[in-house]
Amino acid sequence: MKTTSGIVSLSPDELHDKSIWANLTASDAARLYERIKQTPLTAEPFLLNFVPPSLSPITLNCSLRVLSSGQFVIVGVPANFVRRL
Repeated sequence: MKTTSGIVSLSPDELHDKSIWANLTASDAARLYERIKQTPLTAEPFLLNFVPPSLSPITLNCSLRVLSSGQFVIVGVPANFVRRL
């Protein structure tokens, strides 16, 4: 299973404090922005399509948590991995 850092071709140190917005499709970036603004935040998993530099798009089944600082954490696994479970 790939880590997000592997998907976007960055090491974990390079990934720290990097924005994910440039790696999302435009429609998914808009959808994620709307989801972050929801109150209360829904706990249901959702799909996001990432387009890393020089790679084919990859769909991740994601969960979202907004931190008290206003930052958010997204944890995702490849969507095809979830279907195999």
